Amino acid sequence: MWIIKKNIIYEFFFKKEDYTTIGLLRILTAAVILLSLINDLPFVVDYYSDDGVLSGRTSMFRSEFRFTILDYFGSPTFVIIFYFLLIIFLLLLLIGKYTRFSAIIAFILLSSLHEKNTLILNSGDTLMRLMLFYLAISPSGKCLSLDAIKRNKNIPSKEHKKRQQWYIWPRRLIQIQLAIVYIFAFLPKTGTTWRDGTAVYYFLANPQFARFNLEFLGNYIFLVMLMTYATLLIELLFPILVWFKTTRKYMLIAGILLHSSILFASNITFFSLIMIVAHLAFIEPETINRKLAQLKIKLKTINPFTTKK
Repeated sequence: MWIIKKNIIYEFFFKKEDYTTIGLLRILTAAVILLSLINDLPFVVDYYSDDGVLSGRTSMFRSEFRFTILDYFGSPTFVIIFYFLLIIFLLLLLIGKYTRFSAIIAFILLSSLHEKNTLILNSGDTLMRLMLFYLAISPSGKCLSLDAIKRNKNIPSKEHKKRQQWYIWPRRLIQIQLAIVYIFAFLPKTGTTWRDGTAVYYFLANPQFARFNLEFLGNYIFLVMLMTYATLLIELLFPILVWFKTTRKYMLIAGILLHSSILFASNITFFSLIMIVAHLAFIEPETINRKLAQLKIKLKTINPFTTKK
């Protein structure tokens, strides 16, 4: 019995697989973080420099064990250079150039930036850092990268599949992380408005969060209750049913629809985007390879420069 269990655990974490899924996660994670940085660009000095809104006193809100480079070099000029350096390494990570090095440096820089002012962060920022960490400890440049193209140059195509395989555990860590996010999203929802089904209305009617004026939903209480209880049901069932092959597809669709609706209806943009990206960790590399092959064929058929023989 112990041998059987040991083999199942070993297979779960240490079997080898094609790294296309990790490659896609690398590209999309870097893209989301880049978009968030571009969004904050006008406020870099105010948020992160010693001349900012809190004049460098943000350290009083952090634990003494948390560290940031910007505590020592917090001038506006340095912060701007630091910011653009982070953007450069994220661009390198996105295209897969010096991939492992770029991921490590991008993780260190992003963590330092976030630790400078934790008051403006949300759980989406935490997930961005975690995704970067998992990419930094994995060979995420094995697929869909300039590094892979250079490495596979002048090598028979049969050898490509071997070169783009590695252990599955980095993808498992991302999967487990996403399940944990869902668990801790569900557990605190014990208040009165969640129990009576009105929580979603108060969220969407709040102008601080809502992208549009959705106060009219108060006239459709049944719809509000349906959305509230559906949210609770998805957050409860996702971390359980997503591990079973027969229910995984439905849980992924439900989770992506949930966060797509949050993205559409609220201003919590980058949390929703990074959550949607993290869901892709549950998609098998064979599925992504098949979809990429189909996309390649479609692009060839619509290419105006393609000539028929």
